[in-house]
Amino acid sequence: MNDRHNRIHQMAIRSRELMKDRVGDFSATGMARQLFEQLKAGITKLETQSAKQASGTADARQGTRTVGEARLALRESLTAINRAARVMGVDDKFPLPPQSNDRNLIQAGRAAALNAVPFKTEFTAHEMPENFITELTADVDDLEEAIAARDGSVDDHISARAGIDDTCDELLETVNNLSALMKNKYADNPEVLAEWLAASHIERAPRRQQPPAKPTAPAAPAP
Repeated sequence: MNDRHNRIHQMAIRSRELMKDRVGDFSATGMARQLFEQLKAGITKLETQSAKQASGTADARQGTRTVGEARLALRESLTAINRAARVMGVDDKFPLPPQSNDRNLIQAGRAAALNAVPFKTEFTAHEMPENFITELTADVDDLEEAIAARDGSVDDHISARAGIDDTCDELLETVNNLSALMKNKYADNPEVLAEWLAASHIERAPRRQQPPAKPTAPAAPAP
């Protein structure tokens, strides 16, 4: 959750706790109790969404590390094949792609696995393991799967953020509706009404401090 979400969350909790102490003042079938239940459910929903968002963020970060590991493994496999291919004089069939593009790396891996088949005996004679084509294909698959998992985690994070925005809006509407009822109920009880207004108030976001202005050089005296 961002700063706005956290401030709404804290406001909703304060409102819930005050309402919990005063709920007995309201009719068991009245709107105030219904709104109180909505408030409690909204807080629970927001906290669940926040936990999912945090998990999605952690998964996305872990996914990025996993992509990096899979990328390195595939590049090492292609580099080993390219070294042997240079000695064999067929390195043009097993080029190394640029470092910055995973899709090119995957395509190079697929092509190398296919092109290596007729040269397998010669590759093994140049100290490549018997299963090097199988291992190369597995490295390609690992990178593709890691990219898909990372992208899925990012999508989950974005979806969770949108859900949190909606739930915060719902909480604000619930508290605003409760405020109208509280003002009617406690119109003659300024002490309780002041407690509610304090609880349902959303704290302002802290202002960023402006850097101190640089002193200006004094103007040169006129000749």
